[in-house]
Amino acid sequence: MMTTRSPCVMLTATLTKGHLKIEQARPVAELFQQRPAEDQWSNRIMVQFLSPKQEILLRYPIEPQVLCGARSGQSPPGEADRLWVVGGVPLPTDAVRLEILSDGKSIAQQDIPTVGPELKFDWPFEQANQNGPATVKWSASHPQGAALQHSLCVVHEDGRWQPVAFTGGETDAEIDLSALPGGKIALGVESTDGFNIARAQTRAVERKLRNCTPLILSPGPDEKFLEGEEIVLEGFGSYDENGQREDEWLSWSSDRTGAHGYLSPKAVRLPAGTHVISLKAGRPGREGQSPVRIVVGQAATDVLAAAKPAGSGK
Repeated sequence: MMTTRSPCVMLTATLTKGHLKIEQARPVAELFQQRPAEDQWSNRIMVQFLSPKQEILLRYPIEPQVLCGARSGQSPPGEADRLWVVGGVPLPTDAVRLEILSDGKSIAQQDIPTVGPELKFDWPFEQANQNGPATVKWSASHPQGAALQHSLCVVHEDGRWQPVAFTGGETDAEIDLSALPGGKIALGVESTDGFNIARAQTRAVERKLRNCTPLILSPGPDEKFLEGEEIVLEGFGSYDENGQREDEWLSWSSDRTGAHGYLSPKAVRLPAGTHVISLKAGRPGREGQSPVRIVVGQAATDVLAAAKPAGSGK
């Protein structure tokens, strides 16, 4: 098991009739918004972190983003009496308390656990049936009684942790092992108290690599065209193990007119009728194929010509 403190934290709170309550803290690897300039701090809420000696370690301004509102029926029409807000801040490694300030006054506080979760995960991944459903279990607790949130992940050989199930406070998850990516992978559990993260993983298992997954961007399912109209074929492939995009090993075909080349995007013209267009993507031995059905109608001029009475010159 390995325990670390998150570099940043995302705070979710509710604002009810002017009172702010911190509902959840969630660890995040980085912040996506830039730190506001100091001359823009006056209209923002401040988050303040304190040390064990109650010294200020960091003050960080945030502009909470309103997620949604709830109206009880007692508030004026068009106004919510409860707002859900969220904002992200850096997290000092030795902080033990955070406070949210408005106009210099503390309006919400939360203690920060000084230790992380204790996690045990020894589920026998290597002994499980790799082609069916499974209930994966682990155990976790917190020395300071903090509430925990858990996620079950696939741990790739390159060190990436890919979440496959978020369980809240539950310490088990139902997953389909056949849907997991191939290659050398392990299962891992990440437990957090919102500020500290504990990780543990199983032994790695070597699994058969999955075929490339073709993704057709154009044409769309049951899209309609006229005969002679230019139809754009566009798509790519994706490998589940690393998310790598495949743009070279591609080939297009129609169930009626055969092969249509290897480029993407590619323009073709097809005769009238229903066609099943297929995109094959992937290196040799890992090809995957995906179909899409389209309808090519007879051109309007041909329809009019066919409707003319026999012998008519008009």
